[in-house]
Amino acid sequence: MENLINEPAVQYNYYSLQEYWDIESSTEIKNEYYNGNLVVMQGASLNHNKILANLVAVLANKLKSKGCSMYLSDLRLNISAANAYVYPDAMIICGNPELTEDKFDTVKNPNVIFEIISKTSEANDRRKFFYYMQMTGLKEIVMINSYDQIKVEIGLKQDNGSWQIITYTSLQDEILLSSYDEKIPLANIYETVTFE
Repeated sequence: MENLINEPAVQYNYYSLQEYWDIESSTEIKNEYYNGNLVVMQGASLNHNKILANLVAVLANKLKSKGCSMYLSDLRLNISAANAYVYPDAMIICGNPELTEDKFDTVKNPNVIFEIISKTSEANDRRKFFYYMQMTGLKEIVMINSYDQIKVEIGLKQDNGSWQIITYTSLQDEILLSSYDEKIPLANIYETVTFE
């Protein structure tokens, strides 16, 4: 007996890179590009915005003294190994930003990437985590939960190219980033953040 499949296969729209650039230039909405697939970026929650503001308050001035800068979610990132263009919630770049040749507002050399995870963005943010791991100069990926618990996951690139994941779940925990020479308490990251 043959197996019959009566449901149609899932169809995805494929967009060329040029079509992506055309869409990006004609709208205020940010879109991420994953090798032909588009993901429309959603608005951010109150907790997301509080966490992002806390990160800037904790990190920005200290980074300047180390020759590093923090860039927020309006700056696009090219992940050439994955043919992807994405908008991380924040990035630290030490030294001069390296821009792609095709678009002036797209960088390719972050040292640290931050993603603030919401309930609706979690699947896409976790997909991006694996894309980020393909970047040669990236040292750390920081994933911060904003919707139901205190949880910070840090991916640390090892000398052999592998990645170690460390999870922190207490306000008493502290993290240390390679481009930032002091420990950052989770209490500072989650200041004024509340979960329902």
